[in-house]
Amino acid sequence: MAVHIMDVETKKKVSTISEGCIVSFEWSPKENYIVTCTKQKQNNLKVWNVATGQQVAQFDYKGQANDGPKSI
Repeated sequence: MAVHIMDVETKKKVSTISEGCIVSFEWSPKENYIVTCTKQKQNNLKVWNVATGQQVAQFDYKGQANDGPKSI
């Protein structure tokens, strides 16, 4: 599964995040990062660079995966 980040003004793809089983995500305040939460047991909270689609950090999220990150 992949998430495609699109520029709505130009209608062009900016990047792609390749991550399976994403159950929730949040944008950073400046919209340059996305945080995803998956159903995995470990390293289920990941931070992605929007411009490159590269993962920049990962953490263990102990809450319910479908609750996901509420703020960054």
